[in-house]
Amino acid sequence: MRCQSCQKFVSMENGEPEVNDEELTSGSVFFSVRLTRNCADCGDELKEASFDHAQDHQAELDAHMAEKHEGEDADFELEIGDSEAGESGGGRYHKNMIDVHVGYSIRCNLCDEAVLEGEFADSIAASGFEEI
Repeated sequence: MRCQSCQKFVSMENGEPEVNDEELTSGSVFFSVRLTRNCADCGDELKEASFDHAQDHQAELDAHMAEKHEGEDADFELEIGDSEAGESGGGRYHKNMIDVHVGYSIRCNLCDEAVLEGEFADSIAASGFEEI
């Protein structure tokens, strides 16, 4: 890949995953993750990929309410935890895969307790990134 800032062909490294648009609605978790491939020399973003996550956790939230807060109204809050990107493969005849992992938890505002902890994990071939 040729970097516009460096004006030469450069190797790339993974940027930090960016979690955007996180939302907890009716027991369902939604968020998107943007991952970039950056110039190893100057750090400019050269390529990007996006991942969307949606998962229903209403049953777990209902069970928590029935067990600990029968008859009370509670709000739940989504907290995004650690996120990381890594690489695998890339050897002879193997695709270079970029992996992304994002941890999250849902907390109850009545007992300030983590009701559940989840993780989103996905991967994409390095060749599947789009040029910026």
